[in-house]
Amino acid sequence: AGDYRRARKYISVSGENFRRFFYSAILSVIEGKLLLAYEDLSLAERYARGNFERARVYFWKYRILRALGRKELAFYYLRKCADLSGFYATVAKMYLKEKLYSEPTLVVKGNPGGRVAKELRAVRELGFLHYMRLEAFRRIEEITPEDVFELVRVDPHTAIKLAVRKFGANSDIYRAIAYPTPFRVIVKRASRRYGVPEALIYAVMRQESLFDPIAISRSDAKGLMQLLDSTARWQAERIGYELRDVFDPETNVFLGTAYLRFLIDLWDGDLVRAIASYNAGQGAVSRWVDYRDDFLFIETIPYDETRNYVRRVLWFYYIYAEKLSFRAVLSFPPAR
Repeated sequence: AGDYRRARKYISVSGENFRRFFYSAILSVIEGKLLLAYEDLSLAERYARGNFERARVYFWKYRILRALGRKELAFYYLRKCADLSGFYATVAKMYLKEKLYSEPTLVVKGNPGGRVAKELRAVRELGFLHYMRLEAFRRIEEITPEDVFELVRVDPHTAIKLAVRKFGANSDIYRAIAYPTPFRVIVKRASRRYGVPEALIYAVMRQESLFDPIAISRSDAKGLMQLLDSTARWQAERIGYELRDVFDPETNVFLGTAYLRFLIDLWDGDLVRAIASYNAGQGAVSRWVDYRDDFLFIETIPYDETRNYVRRVLWFYYIYAEKLSFRAVLSFPPAR
């Protein structure tokens, strides 16, 4: 109880805002004070900005009301949550057994050949990926939807960024290409070899590098699955894989998938903690309070980056699972 008092005191110093009331509600849920939690969520709702914060409030109102036996009102908030977008809305759609993501069917007029994309493809095929990307953004005013659709087959990383920059993240153009499945042969082989769903591999790849095989982070993580050199060497030694070039897509995907398998087994099939460990390290995750409720665990992750990472990877995982006809679950058993 003393820890909770200190926690409440800590969050109260920030004044009246969304974060204060939302986390006060989460603390009340932990303490079993569901009515108080609901009141705090109503206060948080007043300060909610944007779809994400509103969906977060509606989702937790649904959970609390359901626990209190208020099924009709709980369903009302679940429906409101599902009508928004993002992680919480996607989970709400799953509960309602609704389709998670609809790729729009577009009829493209003009520039039938994707002229700019064809020229960019020629540069890419000569081995100049970096220069192709520079040229793509230099010519962004010329880019048409057809160019984006053509380019996603060549470099999905650039195609997605162009779609957002030129047409917007809410456009049908972006939605049509937001969840591509590049490197499919490699991903399928890695999935079969290590027993990790393709949907999870793609979800991690999308969040880590946005499908950029030459990505390097500020912490020097590299490639599609953003592996540190030390992690790549460790996994290569562990599974007997010859490590030559960590940027090689097959090498990076195989070692990243092997690492995911290691983490899934480490946490006895607990997917949420495995994903958190991929970002923050298993040592850090092992020190966190072990709430068995997956959603409560996510909300209480002490690192903002990891909390956001887990939500986004799970969000992408659910969408890819639907797209690839795989039944998504929060946790699944370790490989035998």
